Amino acid sequence: MTFSRRDFLKLSGAAFAGPLLPRFQANRSAEWPQGVPLGRVTPTRIRLISRPHPDGRRLDYKHQDEVVQVLRSVVGEGFYPHNHVWFETPDGYAYSAWVQPVRLDLNKPVSRVPRDGMYVELSAPYSDARAEPDPEAPIVYRLYYSSIYQVIDRSVAADGSLWYRLNDENGVKMYGQAAHFRPIAEEEFAPLSPEVSDKSIVVRLKQQSLSAYEGKAEVFRTQMSSGRTYFGEDGTTLGSLTPAGEHPLWSKRASRHMSGPTARSRTSAPTCRSTATASRWLARPSASTTR
Repeated sequence: MTFSRRDFLKLSGAAFAGPLLPRFQANRSAEWPQGVPLGRVTPTRIRLISRPHPDGRRLDYKHQDEVVQVLRSVVGEGFYPHNHVWFETPDGYAYSAWVQPVRLDLNKPVSRVPRDGMYVELSAPYSDARAEPDPEAPIVYRLYYSSIYQVIDRSVAADGSLWYRLNDENGVKMYGQAAHFRPIAEEEFAPLSPEVSDKSIVVRLKQQSLSAYEGKAEVFRTQMSSGRTYFGEDGTTLGSLTPAGEHPLWSKRASRHMSGPTARSRTSAPTCRSTATASRWLARPSASTTR
């Protein structure tokens, strides 16, 4: 059974919160190529090396929020035993665990926002949300690729650029560049397999993988991050803050504000939000198991 990115669910993702940056990466979206695979660096600093192996020769450094072009994915030997995938860039190989796959797909802004608002998905590697619909206004958050937001209004800046007013349940007033957000069609919220009542999600901490089941049939699997480095240098399993056990799922939301420090505090921790399509598959209360 095959599911596309927009037809199924994006149940997993990585939330990275790095320490204080030695230098904050400015928004350089004008330099990003459109419609090609890109990667956003998530730790404070990573090495680009000569081959897809920890012993590769260092060629360059990249810092948090730098965006690189991804030429292809290759399998080599990883730093962690559950992940041996590397990204080849024009300047060397980057370990995939430290690079978020992203793209820049610009969108035509809507001419009118519905009365009850609309949901959008960020389709740029990142975008700086500002306190006013003005490219020079103070930054209140840095928003990251594929996160979901509710738009409640649109505004035209003095320079003619279009901005969306983004709803925030914490009461933060913020605006995002409209071209960076893909409107989510209503049918994308329609439940997947609504006739199936026996659904479950299984998270395997040792393998850092997530699977979705309908009954005993596995219908989806992906790599995931439980939010903390799980393996030591010798490859043995370390303790994790992720609680193991069985947990019921009782509610689903298209978007949820979960964030670390903001751009104002000179860090670049992402604002993490659930994906709109996750609730499509979980059409009924289900259960999750962490192992």
